[in-house]
Amino acid sequence: MKYDDPDYHWNNDFPASAAEDNALTHMGFFFAWALSRELVNDFHHEADSAESLERVSQRQMSGREYVIQFCGSRLTDGDFTDRGNAFVQQYYIKRYFSDYCKAFELTHETIYHVEDNWDNADKIASALDERFAKWNQRQRDQQVQLRGPPLSPEPE
Repeated sequence: MKYDDPDYHWNNDFPASAAEDNALTHMGFFFAWALSRELVNDFHHEADSAESLERVSQRQMSGREYVIQFCGSRLTDGDFTDRGNAFVQQYYIKRYFSDYCKAFELTHETIYHVEDNWDNADKIASALDERFAKWNQRQRDQQVQLRGPPLSPEPE
């Protein structure tokens, strides 16, 4: 399943004054955050991309650069672990772009003018951490509801 692709952005009100790669900046920020939370699929840790993935972890390469070089300039379900995909399906598709816009719209000409740097990645990472924590709590609450209350010991 494809979650995001620059075509979605280039074909919808993408400003002529922004570099084309800027349609992937938000994807790169999300990918780098997911990597730091161990939500990225194991195949990214293999041969061709392992060194570059480590460079993203060490902040020597941006998430956007990685997404362009190793993810075909898009994010798909193949890029994330099962847990990562569950979060992406609940959050990224429905709310991430809105949170991204809120984080940057007042400080940039458009959201496509956000610079691909680690300061900006950190800015959206704090919102991602908050959303992920809430999502994790809902997952735990649902598991408790499915299991039901603990059984009381038999009276003597």
